[in-house]
Amino acid sequence: WGHSARWIMDSAVLREYLARQQPDAKYRDDFPMDMSTSPSRTSTDLATRLHVEEDLQQGEPVPLSSDRAHFLGRVLRLAPGAELALFNGRDGEWRAEITAISKRDASVTPTVLERPQPVLSSALTLIIPPIKKNRADWLIEKATELGVTAIQPVLSEHTSVRDVKLDRWRKITVEAAEQCERLDLPEILPLTPLATVLKNWDSADRLLIAAERGTTVPLRQATLPAGNLALLIGPEGGFSSTELDLFTELPFADRISLGPRILRAETAALSALAIVQNLRQSET
Repeated sequence: WGHSARWIMDSAVLREYLARQQPDAKYRDDFPMDMSTSPSRTSTDLATRLHVEEDLQQGEPVPLSSDRAHFLGRVLRLAPGAELALFNGRDGEWRAEITAISKRDASVTPTVLERPQPVLSSALTLIIPPIKKNRADWLIEKATELGVTAIQPVLSEHTSVRDVKLDRWRKITVEAAEQCERLDLPEILPLTPLATVLKNWDSADRLLIAAERGTTVPLRQATLPAGNLALLIGPEGGFSSTELDLFTELPFADRISLGPRILRAETAALSALAIVQNLRQSET
């Protein structure tokens, strides 16, 4: 009885929270509450944001899959007439209304363009060898929040993890973008040998290499280019001496330092992304 009472109380708290976040929404009373998922926040007054693949146009219904219908109907208990936000990475963010919902599918119709799709002036790519699953999941989520436009997993000489679940990474980027109010998703590129990535590099793009050894420039003192930029983070075992020698021969690359300590790969990646974001905002 104690667990049941607490579940009922938590359900009531969640219903009150949802009502405050989305006071005009219509909630369904015939579905049980699911405490495993909470609504995302958005820049509008809408509590729920969903990424969809379909084009978004005013008055054109967008079909939703069964899992999305389950989320809206059974988890959030939304009914026809409730509003949410939709984005697809191309057409901006739209206010939309649920026009039909069942256990198997749902349909939502865009009504008002809330935010136009911004024009991408430059790309920011994170290049990183695979790391262990839980830490990789956390890194992909936070890199999405910090605005990377692409994530390139690479195989270096000391890479210990050689299996990447690209579909899982893509799912994580969707969930992170829905939560952090991004209007696009970072592209998840296929796992590629580091030597191949460097061989095919566009020399117009600048590459910053977080090198734990040798001559480096502190990233916080670096002058960043206005164009495309990429960050290369080493594997858990560090770069090999052969790779470090190769980096000195790359005319498009700069070796940078993140401080006096040796950081885990995911810590180094997020530290570098945060510094780059801060520097670029300071220069604008």
